[in-house]
Amino acid sequence: MPSVPSFYQPLRQKIDRRKNAEARLCFYLSALFTATDEIQRYLSAGVPVVVESYFARCLATHQAFGAQLGVTLPPGLPQPVTYQLVCAENERARRLAGRFKLVSRWDALAEKPGNRVSYFYGQFPAHRVDTTGLRPEQVVEAILTIKCQGAC
Repeated sequence: MPSVPSFYQPLRQKIDRRKNAEARLCFYLSALFTATDEIQRYLSAGVPVVVESYFARCLATHQAFGAQLGVTLPPGLPQPVTYQLVCAENERARRLAGRFKLVSRWDALAEKPGNRVSYFYGQFPAHRVDTTGLRPEQVVEAILTIKCQGAC
């Protein structure tokens, strides 16, 4: 399930052209809270949910971009089991080069040497999964072999 609902996409493109990290953070938080309503409906019906990004990633990324807005998430949000997919730097560069997507200012900032995205990601609990050389179905297998507590 995408963390930014489809009806947000036109505005997402406009927000991504701006330079205000706090405004961008608020936009993405709004999208996540909207997606959370749908996630909760699925979970209440007993349907497991996989989300490509959630609050920890949003907060960590925007902290790295310089956002200083203090955010306290409300209690009662679905608590995910989080997996951080990582790979060797040369494979990451190859994958990024193969994307069919315009690179935004924010994408470039995240990839800039010395960026602090990884540092801020480290502040949130996540199971790291090395995807170097793995096909998507192998990544799923690697995730499924991880023993965890909670909503696995």
